[in-house]
Amino acid sequence: MFWFKRLSVLLISLFCILSVSASEPASLYARITLTPEQYQAFLQSPPGTAASFNDWQSWFDSKQMYGGGKVNRGELSVAAWPSMEAYLNSMDVHEYDPKTQVLKIGLLLLSENYSDVLIGIYPLRRIAEFRQQDNPLASDDFIIVYPFIWGDDQNSKADVMAYLQFKGNQSEFVNPVTDESLKEASGFLAPILEKLSREGED
Repeated sequence: MFWFKRLSVLLISLFCILSVSASEPASLYARITLTPEQYQAFLQSPPGTAASFNDWQSWFDSKQMYGGGKVNRGELSVAAWPSMEAYLNSMDVHEYDPKTQVLKIGLLLLSENYSDVLIGIYPLRRIAEFRQQDNPLASDDFIIVYPFIWGDDQNSKADVMAYLQFKGNQSEFVNPVTDESLKEASGFLAPILEKLSREGED
């Protein structure tokens, strides 16, 4: 995914220098609690497909989008990633701390397209099968896709593309996003943006 990360650097640099945006790819952040054993089991598991979840169309129906707003059923049955480890390595940052048992994931430029976002988040939804459900710290694990780079606090919250929380061994779309989740996501993504912007200027 080297080419993708270099493209990310170029696009971010262009934004920082010219302060313009045409399409506005949303950013991804996730925080999920896993024991070291659960984390390794997740990494070694097959990627599966998005067809494992049956709520994609209801999520599409809750959003305003161009086109027919229909989920491409053919895409749901295709494994978009060769492995879970390959999926994590496609992110700008993924950090697992065995002491806190927390996995954090960040990607600055996911997509402005809901179909692409669907493909980009379904592997994370599968973590629900492995996560540490009895840990009180896991009760507010979440995934968020929102306009971090191009939004301000108010617009970012209003324009969230996807916000999911984990309930037991399931994940579900919820609305609205909490201020705490948005603040946590931006706090994690901001240093990534700063680092890639510096690299783009070199």
